[in-house]
Amino acid sequence: MATVAPRLPAELVDEIIAQVDDRGTLLNCCLVCSGWLPTSRHHLFHTINIKKQETYDLLVSRVLHSERLRAHLSSVYKMSLNGFKRRKIERHIILGVAQVISWHDELKIGLFMHEFAGCMPNLAVLELWNTEWDHCPPRPSAFMALSRFPSIRELTLVCCHFRSSSALRRALTALPLLTALELRGVTWPQPNVELPPFLLNEKGRKPFRMALSSLSMTWYTGMASANDPRCAQQFAAWLSATSTPSSLRQLELDVGTEDLEAGQGYMYYFGSMLSQCCRFVSTLSMRVLAHDSGDIQLLLLHFRNLGTINMHFEGSSLRPTGWAQISGILHALPAPAQLKAISIFVYVPFHERRYFEGMDVLDPLLEEDKFPRMKTVLLCIHNRAWTEETPPEESLALEEAQELASSKLPRLLSRPTFELSLHKHFASAPPPPFAVSSHAHPAFASSASE
Repeated sequence: MATVAPRLPAELVDEIIAQVDDRGTLLNCCLVCSGWLPTSRHHLFHTINIKKQETYDLLVSRVLHSERLRAHLSSVYKMSLNGFKRRKIERHIILGVAQVISWHDELKIGLFMHEFAGCMPNLAVLELWNTEWDHCPPRPSAFMALSRFPSIRELTLVCCHFRSSSALRRALTALPLLTALELRGVTWPQPNVELPPFLLNEKGRKPFRMALSSLSMTWYTGMASANDPRCAQQFAAWLSATSTPSSLRQLELDVGTEDLEAGQGYMYYFGSMLSQCCRFVSTLSMRVLAHDSGDIQLLLLHFRNLGTINMHFEGSSLRPTGWAQISGILHALPAPAQLKAISIFVYVPFHERRYFEGMDVLDPLLEEDKFPRMKTVLLCIHNRAWTEETPPEESLALEEAQELASSKLPRLLSRPTFELSLHKHFASAPPPPFAVSSHAHPAFASSASE
């Protein structure tokens, strides 16, 4: 009598396949047996990342135009679409201002919207990189296709150029379920005049009902349109007229590089929004530069419900005397008693011991009664990479830097809520400030690879 080989229950097999995050492994799972094929194929279509024109053409010809495979587009949950044709980026100095020549992509975003409209009913996360919306005229019919992606809840736009601010606004309001928005290096032509908020609703329309719970904005300086604060102010004023002020809970802000002049910080760019949109924000992440102390303190006055704050101190913002800046910002919080978590990320050169001087100003941070609900305090120190003038052999070893930093904070280290972490990086630049910003902005590179 032949014995039957034991088999795992189908539900357990499906759960195991669901934990696989390698596409090659999932492709092999499709070939194991017919029982594994549906689940493996479902997870293969879960996330689509398109970086090449050839990949997009294959998706259209072999899936979209296939009666048998088109149904599997309903499994797509996340899609990342990159501009395919990248031109070399050059910087020219005109009247002392760096002008960046942007690239054009072969696939216009409108083409994707029209071809796949209605075919991805479960698409919830959409990422668009290096794309241009110049060929999407700002009229309602142009965004009809975009409105056929009604399930999108998270939208990320990186280095995207719009014909006008109206085109951006209409693109956002075409997504009824949008709750999380990330804008990095998004540009449009500079407004000729400053528009008052009531005109931004366009021809007396009622305020748009876009209600974001999470917003991330990185406003790169050095780019032609983003360098003018009127674009940021225009978008901020419009956002304040939506339902976002009452729904926003997570906010992430970055205003670019250390090239900013004094007084051109967060309040300069987003002041009109901060006064209205930050009343209920519970999590705030930001980058702090050298001259930002006063600006940051003004900004924090608008946050009265913060439970978590993440701050990234980069470049010369952490001078040997800059540790007091951290302490001053934390003590400027309007409602410190509500804080439950503080994360401080610092980027300093390990080869200079003087950058560790003054750390002891943070030692009594938790001994006061200002933070009674504090559960976690993380101080993460990254080695700001050296240049040719500061060779590796002059740098402190990681263990030496850890011992030096620990000697400055004995009382904090005795508390279970405090964690000190040091990391040594060997790149030519410090790590990106935010987890979502996994790549430096390509406009500041000398060239971009295909």
